Amino acid sequence: MHGDDLSLEVRYQPGGSRMLLGGDFYDAVRMPDRTLHVIVGDVCGHGPDEAALGVFLRIAWRALVLAEQEAPRVLRTLHEILSYERHQAGLFTTACMLTISPDRRWARVYLAGHPEPMLMVGGEVVELPRDRAGLPLGVLPESTWSGLDVPLPKDWALLLYTDGLVEGRVVGDTERLGAERLIGLIKAATVTRPDWSKDRRWLLDTLISQVKELNGGELDDDMAVLLISEQTP
Repeated sequence: MHGDDLSLEVRYQPGGSRMLLGGDFYDAVRMPDRTLHVIVGDVCGHGPDEAALGVFLRIAWRALVLAEQEAPRVLRTLHEILSYERHQAGLFTTACMLTISPDRRWARVYLAGHPEPMLMVGGEVVELPRDRAGLPLGVLPESTWSGLDVPLPKDWALLLYTDGLVEGRVVGDTERLGAERLIGLIKAATVTRPDWSKDRRWLLDTLISQVKELNGGELDDDMAVLLISEQTP
């Protein structure tokens, strides 16, 4: 999705390329007042049932956003839908929901057991705090979620992802990639190409290629990666 002032680049891949669709899902809605709503989510497990549930949650989210429901109510409703529709007890879903203001100067982030977005400004990368993160959807009946307001400086970019991007192994190491190493890859890539903001596709493709190379091949888990950035004249 592209507009006059925002760019959204997406990469999606089911784990190990086993299927055409995985349990990860994402969506974005631009409202008439220019507010942008985004969600990225991850249904735990693998298989067609999880993939179908991910599609169901995405459609429900879009309908709730278009109906102008408040963000906490949207998450509560998705939580209730998941509890009723899941094919096995205990199945949960992590989600990151993001609202970007019409003037593009702040974002409100809701985390339901999901990795926090990364705020990128030039070659600097900042992990957003998790002090307001809530539990995944479908875990406890009375779960609640609160938002974190994040100021957006000029020429910002936000990287949202599911954990499939950072849970790959690193050849020769017992540890998984993790968020800190991902930040290192981002910084190295932006140093190599300081004008990366002019080609956001290059940045996403480079990061994913390097993650796979470190893993020694295709990733086992589903992966969704979104890069939202401000378009500068």
